[in-house]
Amino acid sequence: MSRSAVGAVMIAATVVSSAVGYWFGFREALNFGVAAELLPRGSIATVQLEQLEQVKTQKVKDALAFDADNGLLWAHELFGHPLRDLLASIWRFNFYPGYEEYVKRLAA
Repeated sequence: MSRSAVGAVMIAATVVSSAVGYWFGFREALNFGVAAELLPRGSIATVQLEQLEQVKTQKVKDALAFDADNGLLWAHELFGHPLRDLLASIWRFNFYPGYEEYVKRLAA
């Protein structure tokens, strides 16, 4: 094989592996990450609902306050990340305008 043929094969392999990596690494991982995060949240919600039925509201209040604090902490990471604009263009998933309203509500 000539050098140009080897180079072309290497470039083609790089492009294909990059496309596959993008698809499974960014696009699919984003959906799986959200889905995986919802499972423990659902489990915690069932415990909180049981506590509300038993009129044990202080534990539920504490858990919800903890969630609100975590929301504010992670909002800082999300909105202040230096790669935010780059990653949004790669994912083609722009959720920031809608999430700004959540931050305003949390901060108030």
